[in-house]
Amino acid sequence: MVINTNNLLKEFNENGYVIVRNCISPENLDACKVSIVKALKKVYEGDGGYEEIISDLNRYDKDSLYRFHRNTNELSCWTLIAAELHPVLESLGGQEAIPKLFLSGYLLGLARDKRLTYNFHQESSYMRIKDEMITAHFPLFYPSTRENGTMSVLKGSHIQGQLDFEKKRKSLNSYTDLIPVDISSLVEKYEEVYFDLQPGDCAFFSKYLIHRSNYNSSKYSRPVGVFRYFMNNEDNFEELTPGAL
Repeated sequence: MVINTNNLLKEFNENGYVIVRNCISPENLDACKVSIVKALKKVYEGDGGYEEIISDLNRYDKDSLYRFHRNTNELSCWTLIAAELHPVLESLGGQEAIPKLFLSGYLLGLARDKRLTYNFHQESSYMRIKDEMITAHFPLFYPSTRENGTMSVLKGSHIQGQLDFEKKRKSLNSYTDLIPVDISSLVEKYEEVYFDLQPGDCAFFSKYLIHRSNYNSSKYSRPVGVFRYFMNNEDNFEELTPGAL
């Protein structure tokens, strides 16, 4: 599919993000869905469809659910989608950019469960990198909507640069949030925009953009793909555990 990259960089620089519609083919999404379901069935003994297995593991075997989640990061099918996203990354990086995919994987927004949701944060708080890093975020099985907890961003907040943060955690089984200091003032200052994404769409955003995932009030999970790119082909980053930050 041919992507019109005109004005993408201007919009990205102004807002801290850009959404490109229909930039991932149904065929490549299907290939990834097949691989994900196969990986899921490797950690589950029994029958059932995707949603039934996810629900059972979340209730009775969170260790296997975590192992499945980690195992999806290295699926070879991601390279199919990465190739389709490459023209957008080149457009956002400019003529001198050499986009390099350094982390790929799968994130799961569990249905009616607050455990795997992130509060407001910046990617740069979790990953210390000197140069620009761009994250690509795309739905896999279903549309991402406000009902199922789609991510939201504070539009234009990337201009704040790296912010100090406070560590918070809902429970021992939840993510550690690195919430920017005085987040209430930032929420008042910047418009919160919810991403309405169909399978095939992809959102690209800056490492400094303040964003969060939201509560999934639907009856189905919200699986999404997440790719992270260096824009200058440099391995000058350090990924730290929340305890080390």
